[in-house]
Amino acid sequence: MSDEFETMEEEVEMEKVAFEEFAAKALRLPRKGSFEIMLSQHLATAVPAEPLLKIRLVIEAAFMVPRDKLELDLELLDIIYRVCLSFLNTKTMGDGIYISWNFPTTRENYKKYIEPWHDSRISLSFSGFTEAEIAEKRERLRSCDDVTERFWLLTTVLSLHPACFDVLKGEFLNWAIPKVMGVFEKLSRLIDPDLYKELILGMKPKPGAG
Repeated sequence: MSDEFETMEEEVEMEKVAFEEFAAKALRLPRKGSFEIMLSQHLATAVPAEPLLKIRLVIEAAFMVPRDKLELDLELLDIIYRVCLSFLNTKTMGDGIYISWNFPTTRENYKKYIEPWHDSRISLSFSGFTEAEIAEKRERLRSCDDVTERFWLLTTVLSLHPACFDVLKGEFLNWAIPKVMGVFEKLSRLIDPDLYKELILGMKPKPGAG
């Protein structure tokens, strides 16, 4: 597994620890509703998180909000969330990366989940394969003329080079982050600023802590 994915796993584990610390902190705060506390926890944890984790946390916070409290484009958020989870759940084999898409790899889902943000070509990865395997990969790609099918083939079967994966992830983040931060701003209006401040301060390391 590459250093990048080891780092991502470490960050996910840190998120779990952060939630446990927040829960303990919340018990000592002035009385607040559980909804407001959980919403504040998600938003406070999202602030320093790396982009994919930030998207996941903000959208999960949005999913907690009753529909009569805030007007949100739930269909768009579901699209962003499913693609985000797909990138977070990538698998590595040798030097190749395989994306576990969080939805069926159909033509309809390509238009719904991929086409809104993806407009670059993807290169075939030859890293870590034998000459025979490379020849087979080339042949499978040559026999596939459809853009949609080529995309699914490259990202789920033939594997991506880490650099290609980074380009693909960057395309998605450039499209998704502005939309998600707009949701973040709307959600922040629903919580007590003092509660949010308490949680943010709880994230800061104490002097002398190493």
